[in-house]
Formats: sequence, C-alpha cells, structure tokens
Amino acid sequence: MGYLTLDEAGLIQEANLAAATLLRTPRAGLVGQPLRRFILPEDQDIHYGGGRALLESGQPQSYELRLRGADDGPLWVQVRTSLGPEGPDETPLWRVILSDISERKASEKALRDNQELLSLFMRHSPIFIYLKEVTPTASRLILASENFRQVLGLAGRDIAGKTMAELFPPELAARISADDRAVVTKGEVLTVEEHWSGRDYSSIKFPISQGGRTLLAGYALDITERKRLEKAIEIQATTDFLTGISNRRHFFTVADRELNRARRGQHALAVAVIDLDNLKQINDANGHAAGDQALVALSHLCRKMLREIDVLARLGGDEFVLLLPETTDQQAYEVVERIRLGLATQPIMLAGHPVSITISAGIACSRGEQESLETLLERADRALYQAKAAGRNRVDLELTGGATAPMAAGSAAPDADRRRDPRRSITHGVRLQVIDPSRDITAPSRYQAVSRDISAHGMRILAERTFPANTPIRLAVEDDGHASDELTFHTGSIVWAHPLPGERRCLLGIQFGEGEALPTPA
Repeated sequence: MGYLTLDEAGLIQEANLAAATLLRTPRAGLVGQPLRRFILPEDQDIHYGGGRALLESGQPQSYELRLRGADDGPLWVQVRTSLGPEGPDETPLWRVILSDISERKASEKALRDNQELLSLFMRHSPIFIYLKEVTPTASRLILASENFRQVLGLAGRDIAGKTMAELFPPELAARISADDRAVVTKGEVLTVEEHWSGRDYSSIKFPISQGGRTLLAGYALDITERKRLEKAIEIQATTDFLTGISNRRHFFTVADRELNRARRGQHALAVAVIDLDNLKQINDANGHAAGDQALVALSHLCRKMLREIDVLARLGGDEFVLLLPETTDQQAYEVVERIRLGLATQPIMLAGHPVSITISAGIACSRGEQESLETLLERADRALYQAKAAGRNRVDLELTGGATAPMAAGSAAPDADRRRDPRRSITHGVRLQVIDPSRDITAPSRYQAVSRDISAHGMRILAERTFPANTPIRLAVEDDGHASDELTFHTGSIVWAHPLPGERRCLLGIQFGEGEALPTPA
C-alpha cells in the first residue's frame, strides 16, 4: 500500500516507496506536487468530491479512481482519506492510503463483458434458456430468456417464481415437473422432446449446484420445421407418389413385422394380390391420365373399406397388394369381394364419360411358422393367375395343395364382419332357401339358416346344391319365423358354384346388383 500525507492545499508532503511506485514517480519528485496531477482528468471530480466530504463530515472517505499510467494504461486504485494531526504551522494534514485494485477491476470488467455477451446470446439466440428451482411439490422458474417468455405469452414480464402449473396445461405441466424432479433427484442429464403451443421442442435439462442447493438448468430448441421435414421424408420414402398408399418398400417392412406377430400370437393373417383389369385398354382408349385416375379410384375405394391396421400398397403398374392382419381366408374374401363389387357397380368418369373398372384378385392365408412372406405372396399370385384365367373380374382363394377357389363367407363370424365394416346392413335371424329353377318350385318346402351376412351390395351364401350360371335365381326369405317373401335376381355371369374339398356341400355365390336388397320385414 502507498501512504501519502497532503496539506490542506492537496500538495504531497510525504510519500513511501509503494506510493512512489503507484504514482510512477521517484519519492523526491513527489514532494510539493498536487495529487490531482497523477489522477486521470475524467476521474478528478471523484477525488474532489471525496475531499469535500472529508472536510464537511470529518469522517474517513473511500473511493476508487484511475491514476495516469504509462504505456500499459491507467492504474485503478482505491483511495482512503482521513484527517491527521496538524502540521508545524497548525494546519490540518490529510492521510491518504492508495491500494492497487487493477486486478479486481479487470476481473469485474471481464465478468461484465461475459454477462453482456450472455445477455446478447439469450436475447438473440433461437435457443430458449431457463433456470428452475425444483422441490418435491413444484418446479419454479428462477429466470428465463426473453424469447422463452415470448413463447409463453409473457414477454417483458417477470416470471420468476411461477410454477409449471401456472405456465402450461395441466397434463403437460405434470409431465414437465416429473422430468424436472428426475433430473435433480438422479443428477442426470435428460433430453426430451415436448409439444406445446402448436410447436415441437427438443429440451436438454441438467442439474447445477449453487450455495449448497441443486438447481435445474435447461435449454430448448424449436424443432418444428425439422419434424415437418422428417415427416415429409418419411412419407416420401413409404408412400406411392400417384395413389398416396404405401409403396413396395413400406409394405414389405410392415408385412414382415405383422407376419412375425401373427406367428407369435398364432393369429390368422391374409394377403391379397390385386390387379386392375385391362389397364392397357383404359390407357389406349382414354389416355394415360385416365389410367392413373383409375388407379387412384381403386386406391380410394379400398381405403374406405379397410381398417386402420390393414395395409394397402401399390407394387407397381396395375398391381396392388393388401395385408390383412388377424383375418381368416373367409374374412379376407369378404373384404376383397366387397372392393370388387364397389368398383364394378360404381362407374367412374374417365375422359368425360363413365367407365366401369374391374379387378382380379388372389388371396392366401398364412399357414404357420414355417411359411415366409415370399411364399405367402407366391400362393396369392397363383390364385390371381387363376382368377385372370377364369375371365377376370373375380376373386380367387388359394387352397391347400395349390388349388384355387372362390370363397364364401357363410361361416364367418357376424360380429367380426360388423367390426370390419360398420356400414354394412346386417339382418339378424334371417334364413334363406334357394329355389331350384330346374324343378320350378314356387314355394319353399323348408328353410335353412345359411348366412347372417346380408348386404345391399353383395351376399355369399352356403347351399347344398349347384346351379348353372346365367340363370335367374329365386330366394325365399323368412325373418325369425314370420311371413316370407320370394325374390328373383337376374344375376347373370356373376353366379358361381364350387364344391368344397372333402365335403358333400358346395359354395354358391349370389351377388345382388346395384339397388337390389332384401325386403325389410313388416
């Protein structure tokens, strides 16, 4: 420390070696010099103010100022003044103590600079920064960046002390508070994605210690645009660009997973390979745009008739494939046949005029643990080729040993059918009798409960006799033992019959045309 003695005019009377060093002047050269000569001009008012306060109060004073420096710049010192004993001529003397505080001042400046940089960072950064105090009952904000307050709708307001329940909806507030407690309790870094105020955020939270307490520091980054791009890339990678349904790659990924799940749970699983009939002729007659429109129409109709767990994919060209988890071969036939009927009975506008489009399809059901997806698709392909060979516009089922056949739904559980398509019109307790036209029976002699699956657009029933195609078929209907009616349906070429392997019965398919339906019982 430097010690000086000044007279009442402020002239130096005595100085020690340390004072001479601080003032950068030999001791002999200091005597008689005014102290203000060694103080920066802009800080001299500080010195004058300290002197006045000393004279007026008589109490010691302390203040900080800069001394003129050499090449290395000014020197910060703390000045402490007090009144000393009177001199020989009975004038009061001042005692001055100079302390070098340049290092402390440099540290303070560095801290201020850092705080200013942090403030600028928090103000202009896209990252939301916050500090919390976490207790067993609540998580409270201590500070937050201005952009974070803006997102919360509290720009320019003091949010210190506010709990998560005061800032967020209840469910989100509870989840955030639980995460905060886990970070502080376990002392671990947590990375979590959160969604609020219509945006997606990635947050990183970590514990910090201050004065014996553990606080939570964190920052969040808005990743909404990244999420949007990721979703767009995912859709592009898994979706057929024309129809909007799954593409080949996505189908095989999902199908492998579902086939493994079916094996573990011993569930039924069916696949159907579907071709749009005569796409080349549609293109030649109406243009390729019309062909694309037909493919889109098929896709849209299928999506309306499928469950969320079903997967429809376009393999390429006019070929589609349908994955039906937890579905038997009979139920799968019901689904695909309903799609076929919908297309055949609802013409679409192509090149300005209505065109009926049809499909051919082959179905195969998984046989167990040893069958691969490739084998299952090969079996469905065989059934598809059989449907095409039989004249197209039909659905065939691949049977054991490689045989194929149309399939009825007489034994399908009605509850399962209702779950598959809640729009279907189910009439309970209906029994049907097929009247043999060759015998010209005009009234049923007996009734047989052959099916409870009756729809305005299609029906498959089980019967004990076969009938030739292109023959008007008459049905007698009895509803729970009440009065019966006879209906005649001119079904044309869409009537089929096929013997059931190993049984004395056959499958008889009768398909109603558009607008035909069973009468409503009185």
